[in-house]
Amino acid sequence: MSETLRDLVVSLSLQTDNFTRNIKSVNKQIAEAESKFRLAAAGVEGFERTTTGLSTQLSTLQRRMSLQQQAVTQYERALAAANSKLQECYSRQTDYAQRLTDARAAQEALKTQVAAAAQQVRVFSATLGDSDSATIAARANLDALKTEYRASVQEVKKLAGQNTALQKSTQSAADAVSTANVNLNNARAAVRSTQAEITRCNQSLRLAQTNWDAAGRSIDESRAAIATFGKQIALAESRFKLATVGIKELDTSVTGLAAKQTLLTEKLDLQRRSLAQYEVALAGAKEQLKAAQQANDPEKIRQANDAVIDAETALNRAKTAVATTRSEIEKTHQLLATAKSAWTAAGKSLEDFGKKCDAVGRGLTTAGRALTTTVTTPVLALGATAIKASLDFESTFTSVRKTVDATEAEFDALAASSKAMSTQIAASTGEINEVMATAGQLGIRNDYLVDFARTMIDLGNSTDIVANEAASTLAKFANITNMDQSLFGNLGATLVDLGNKFATTESSIMEMSLRLAAAGHQVGLSEAQILGFAAALSSVGIEAEMGGSAFSKALVKMEVAAATGGEALEDFARVSGLTAEGFKALFESDPAAAFQAFITGLSRMDEEGVSAIATLNDIGIAEVRLRDTLLRAVNANELFARTQDVAISAWQENTALTEEAGKRYATTERPRFSSPSRSATTSIPRFSASSTARATS
Repeated sequence: MSETLRDLVVSLSLQTDNFTRNIKSVNKQIAEAESKFRLAAAGVEGFERTTTGLSTQLSTLQRRMSLQQQAVTQYERALAAANSKLQECYSRQTDYAQRLTDARAAQEALKTQVAAAAQQVRVFSATLGDSDSATIAARANLDALKTEYRASVQEVKKLAGQNTALQKSTQSAADAVSTANVNLNNARAAVRSTQAEITRCNQSLRLAQTNWDAAGRSIDESRAAIATFGKQIALAESRFKLATVGIKELDTSVTGLAAKQTLLTEKLDLQRRSLAQYEVALAGAKEQLKAAQQANDPEKIRQANDAVIDAETALNRAKTAVATTRSEIEKTHQLLATAKSAWTAAGKSLEDFGKKCDAVGRGLTTAGRALTTTVTTPVLALGATAIKASLDFESTFTSVRKTVDATEAEFDALAASSKAMSTQIAASTGEINEVMATAGQLGIRNDYLVDFARTMIDLGNSTDIVANEAASTLAKFANITNMDQSLFGNLGATLVDLGNKFATTESSIMEMSLRLAAAGHQVGLSEAQILGFAAALSSVGIEAEMGGSAFSKALVKMEVAAATGGEALEDFARVSGLTAEGFKALFESDPAAAFQAFITGLSRMDEEGVSAIATLNDIGIAEVRLRDTLLRAVNANELFARTQDVAISAWQENTALTEEAGKRYATTERPRFSSPSRSATTSIPRFSASSTARATS
């Protein structure tokens, strides 16, 4: 009953001519309808995505559109009244302008008559005398004409003033028409925006009545599990690198092949588990496609169809990876069997040889042969191995000499540092030299080459980033942002901390950061702030190629608005809840805080029922990729704030990479291996003593 009574009151008020009161009444009704939805959603997590929530939202939107249509009617009436007033003012102005023209013409005619009458008085006075009746009559006529002329002057002044006032009234009426047109267009745009929201809400409601959300959650869980397995595979590979440091002939020795087989077995297990998750993700994508078809949502159908194709491609790649690992395991198993049989045969030969030496009385001759076989040859082999290692080092270090401009003393120091580093971390001198060569090519100064290489190797062993790729990408990032080269450790620590604390990987953050570097540096973001934004963007599923360019455009738009002012600055300030001067000052002092204020403002407006899409369109952000990136930022504005805090803290502390690398290096001890030449050498003194004793006896 109260609803009906209130609607009746509103309907009656809309029939009055009190336009301002009518519009206020409509706006209050809209605010009341939207507050009911917020009340229903309060305290219910994910309410807006449930069937009940979407139904409530649809009802709210329909109510809002009905009231907005009433507002359009009021604005149409206001425009009609303004046009009528303008026409009235224009008609009156035209009438008074003509009257002023006529009055001025009459004034000029009277002025001519006065001059003629004055001339006649002078003639009569000179010829007839002042007392003559003709002179007296001429003077009386002159006086009458002067009186009439003075009256015409006053009439012209009055009409000129009235005409000026009417011109101002006409201009005011024209301004009122323009304002009414703007208000009407805005009201019609609001109706269209609400209609679009109703369409989307209907589509979402149809989707909610299907299995779309459940399938989406299944896909997200599978992706998270796949990412975890990927990190575990990277960890296993880093352990393998650490465990096999110092092992010569890795692909032919028993120890190296055994370690490799262990790694491949663990890798195969993780790949199989990943494969199962890829299958779950594909099933979820197909389920979403089915749900989209049931909801008859063209956009969701296209999106789900793309997801199915991507999932099938990823599954095929996963199957290929499993098949490749199986093939490697079989090959390694065969090589290991061959190596073991060679060791067994060698041991049996030595044992038989010793027995024969004891049985036969050719002690000295046999001893000489044994010395040649078990001492001289291994020593020569050891020397050859040392020479080969030295040659290998010099070969890889040649790359450093090609790209680094240094003195011989500096090259000697770099070589010594490379060799020392290879004994401390899970990397060979060849890998370290390769990173140094890349660093020299990209302009890293000689003073920082060793620290740079250590940081990149630690990243390669602790994250999903390949050391040489990290060297190339992070050096480019530093060059673009003009970063101090002593801060690569801070850069690596921030990457690791963000990768550990948010739903993304270090490689994704690194790629996104490189895309954001130029625009971020241009507007005044620090390196840590750029990394924080990159982590947030990659955490909400935005690819580097799309999100990097779109986010950069948004930053540049804000910078241009802050620098040039005008309507663009007013728009950004309005959304951010600031004055134009306040937003400009904030952007100039802290661009990251200004962007955060903007997306927080968009989020707040969205919660208050103002369409974020419509707002972005109003301020000239209509490009699909740019708008999609900003909308994802709006939906995750708290995430953007947290990534900024974590990035700045990690940059200042500069410990995350060191701790992570320390954990990786501590998980696997360096194995102690005994080479066949060493075993053979240690057995020779006992054999020689026995042979000598027998020879003496």
